[in-house]
Formats: sequence, structure tokens, C-alpha cells
Amino acid sequence: MILKLANTKYWKEIKIPIVTLADESLLKARAKKLNIKINFIKLKNIKDAKKNRIGELQFYCIQHCADPSPGILNPKNADYVISNLNFAIDASMKNPKVGLVTGPIQKSNIIEGGFNTFQGHTEWIKQKTNSETVVMLLASKKLKVALATTHIPLKEVSKNISELKLVEIIKTVDEGLKNKFKLKNPVIKILGLNPHAGESGKIGNEELRIINPAVQQCRKMGIKISYAISADTAFNKVQLE
Repeated sequence: MILKLANTKYWKEIKIPIVTLADESLLKARAKKLNIKINFIKLKNIKDAKKNRIGELQFYCIQHCADPSPGILNPKNADYVISNLNFAIDASMKNPKVGLVTGPIQKSNIIEGGFNTFQGHTEWIKQKTNSETVVMLLASKKLKVALATTHIPLKEVSKNISELKLVEIIKTVDEGLKNKFKLKNPVIKILGLNPHAGESGKIGNEELRIINPAVQQCRKMGIKISYAISADTAFNKVQLE
């Protein structure tokens, strides 16, 4: 994805210098596989990064990967992935001007490589930054969707939500919408866990026991949020308005 992006006109419109953390052999193997011609700029320090130019990719190598072959999973690369992730987290924590953008990773490969507690980027970043509450947010200009749980089996979801946890998540989302996205009066809609939001407790009561009480607390704090709505109609035109 980053290789293709670097060959588009949009690349130079991004005013912030982008540095890719990767092994040079891996980048070149992917460029060859995708038949992409690109000039790789190897940095000795991420501070040396300059403005983005079409057809150029600035990269910084933390360590070499075990096998750069595209499409082949190798648990020996787990340490390579985690080392890159840790470096990026540390860099963004030390410098407020440094942002972190993650790409997709094969979680099972990392677990097989020895990182048995690894669940995903979100949980790993929470652990490394000693954060109490983190929220995964999928965002576009028109819509932002926050998740109450992340990388757990579906059967474990109801066990991993509580009134207190939802209150903290809602507060974090509300603060983020106001402070990060500069929305003056954000309106939050919360989805039910069960089909049709539980049908008044007839097909699941998490909405009545957990979700709506959490909403009630947040409303008392001045947060504009709905009570649990049915997930199957949450994204229709009427609801989005």
C-alpha cells in the first residue's frame, strides 16, 4: 500500500514527511512483486526525513527480517514486527510532532513467534504506553465508529463489557471528538449488543443491564448520546442524520 501511495500525486500533497520502518530487502521484494519502480531513500535517523516526493520512499531500518519473501508467513519475523512497532511507539511518545500509522499484521504469526499475549496494535500500544483507556476508532470525514471491544472471540464480548468500562469509553470518545476532531457538539449513538437491541430484554438483556445505565451516567455529565439502538438500522440515512 505504501509503495503504491508513494507513486501517486497525493504523496507530495502530504505535508508531513513520511518514514517507513522496514527492512530494505523486504521493500524491494514487494516493489518487484508489484512491478513498481521506486527510489528508496535509506535514512540514518528519522530526523533526517525530508518532504515527500513522488516515486521516492524514505525508510529507516530497525532490524533485518528473517525472510522478505512476499506472501510467506514466517514466525521468525515476529521479533522484526514487534521491534518496528516498539520503535514507532517510543518515537511518537517522545516527540508530539511524530505520528504513528500502522499497517496490517498477521497476529497469529506474531503469537507463534513467541509473543503469546499479543492481541493487536491497540492492546500492545495500551500496554507500552501504560494507558488506562484506549479506544479503536474508524474515522472518515462524515462518520466515526468506536469499538467497545477489540480482538477477542465473539463469545467473550458480553463478558468484556461493563457499565464502568462503557462510561470510560464514551467519555474518551466524546473528549476525542471535541479536542482531536474539533467537533463542538458531537452526538454519539451507541449500538446494542443483541439483535434489535435486545427487544426490551426478550433476546438479551445487556442493553438494559449495562449499556443504557452507562448512557444514563454519561448524559448526566452532559454528553449527547443515544440509548442503545439496533445495529441493523444504525447506519441508515435516518439514523445518520
